[in-house]
Amino acid sequence: MNFSLQVESQKIVQGQEARNYQIPSLGLCSAQCVKCPKQFNAIFFDANVFVTRYVLSLAGTTYRISNPMFRVLCAFHEYEGEVISRKFLLAYGWGIKNKVNNNVTVAISELRALIKNVTDLEIITIHGKGYQLVNKKGLFE
Repeated sequence: MNFSLQVESQKIVQGQEARNYQIPSLGLCSAQCVKCPKQFNAIFFDANVFVTRYVLSLAGTTYRISNPMFRVLCAFHEYEGEVISRKFLLAYGWGIKNKVNNNVTVAISELRALIKNVTDLEIITIHGKGYQLVNKKGLFE
């Protein structure tokens, strides 16, 4: 995964000026969703699964989620189809100063329980590398 992302120029999102707040050297978002345009729009994973800032919608049923869990889902969407390391998810979801590795394990476990048997999405563990969100039918639709 290439984490040397470039900071984009200003964009217009829903009539507002927005910036890409990613830290170029790490690929981490420095705004922690406070200024991110993604918090204002639904992020779709497939026709029956989407997430907004504090809500995960699965086949018409909604679940309240925490901001770190939103950020984990945001990372899976941002790096669609890629293996994302535990270290990256920890920094992306809880901030670069957080060192509690169990946070990622708990979030992944909770997400797996929510999406199991409801969608074609699955979070798989790639031993020694991290996690990947895949659609069991193939590509994200």
